[in-house]
Amino acid sequence: MPPLADHAELLDELDPRTRKIVVHALAAHPDGRAPGREEVEDLIDRTLGRITFEEYLKRARARRAKAARMVQSPAPIGT
Repeated sequence: MPPLADHAELLDELDPRTRKIVVHALAAHPDGRAPGREEVEDLIDRTLGRITFEEYLKRARARRAKAARMVQSPAPIGT
Protein backbone atom coordinates (compact mmCIF):
# COMPACT_ATOMS: atom_id res chain seq x y z
CA MET A 1 0.00 0.00 0.00
CA PRO A 2 1.18 3.53 -0.69
CA PRO A 3 2.22 5.76 2.20
CA LEU A 4 -0.12 8.44 3.49
CA ALA A 5 1.84 11.09 1.57
CA ASP A 6 0.32 9.65 -1.61
CA HIS A 7 -3.08 10.82 -0.35
CA ALA A 8 -1.99 14.17 1.11
CA GLU A 9 -4.33 16.16 -1.15
CA LEU A 10 -7.28 14.57 0.65
CA LEU A 11 -6.18 16.30 3.85
CA ASP A 12 -6.24 19.76 2.25
CA GLU A 13 -9.85 20.43 3.22
CA LEU A 14 -9.12 19.88 6.92
CA ASP A 15 -8.06 22.62 9.29
CA PRO A 16 -4.57 22.15 10.79
CA ARG A 17 -5.79 20.75 14.13
CA THR A 18 -8.18 18.26 12.52
CA ARG A 19 -5.53 17.29 9.94
CA LYS A 20 -3.11 16.45 12.75
CA ILE A 21 -5.72 14.30 14.50
CA VAL A 22 -6.57 12.43 11.28
CA VAL A 23 -2.89 11.86 10.43
CA HIS A 24 -2.24 10.46 13.91
CA ALA A 25 -5.27 8.17 13.63
CA LEU A 26 -4.09 6.89 10.26
CA ALA A 27 -0.52 6.43 11.49
CA ALA A 28 -1.82 4.20 14.27
CA HIS A 29 -3.34 1.76 11.76
CA PRO A 30 -3.91 -1.49 13.66
CA ASP A 31 -2.02 -3.80 11.33
CA GLY A 32 0.92 -1.43 10.85
CA ARG A 33 0.43 -0.88 7.14
CA ALA A 34 -0.20 2.41 5.36
CA PRO A 35 -3.92 3.06 4.80
CA GLY A 36 -5.39 2.91 1.33
CA ARG A 37 -7.07 5.84 -0.39
CA GLU A 38 -10.59 4.63 0.43
CA GLU A 39 -9.68 4.34 4.11
CA VAL A 40 -8.36 7.90 4.15
CA GLU A 41 -11.42 9.20 2.30
CA ASP A 42 -13.79 7.43 4.67
CA LEU A 43 -12.05 8.71 7.80
CA ILE A 44 -12.15 12.26 6.46
CA ASP A 45 -15.80 11.88 5.47
CA ARG A 46 -16.60 10.64 8.98
CA THR A 47 -14.56 13.40 10.59
CA LEU A 48 -16.39 16.06 8.57
CA GLY A 49 -19.81 14.51 9.26
CA ARG A 50 -20.48 13.45 5.67
CA ILE A 51 -21.16 9.87 6.71
CA THR A 52 -22.46 8.34 9.91
CA PHE A 53 -20.38 6.17 12.21
CA GLU A 54 -22.50 3.22 11.10
CA GLU A 55 -21.71 3.91 7.44
CA TYR A 56 -18.02 4.27 8.31
CA LEU A 57 -18.05 0.84 9.97
CA LYS A 58 -20.03 -0.68 7.10
CA ARG A 59 -17.44 0.50 4.58
CA ALA A 60 -14.53 -0.72 6.73
CA ARG A 61 -16.14 -4.14 7.11
CA ALA A 62 -16.78 -4.35 3.37
CA ARG A 63 -13.11 -3.57 2.66
CA ARG A 64 -11.97 -6.25 5.11
CA ALA A 65 -14.33 -8.81 3.58
CA LYS A 66 -13.11 -7.96 0.08
CA ALA A 67 -9.47 -8.28 1.18
CA ALA A 68 -10.19 -11.63 2.81
CA ARG A 69 -11.81 -12.93 -0.38
CA MET A 70 -8.81 -11.81 -2.42
CA VAL A 71 -6.32 -13.77 -0.32
CA GLN A 72 -8.36 -16.96 -0.34
CA SER A 73 -7.50 -19.19 -3.23
CA PRO A 74 -9.86 -21.84 -4.56
CA ALA A 75 -8.93 -25.50 -4.36
CA PRO A 76 -7.32 -26.87 -7.53
CA ILE A 77 -9.74 -28.52 -9.94
CA GLY A 78 -9.01 -31.94 -11.39
CA THR A 79 -5.77 -32.69 -9.58
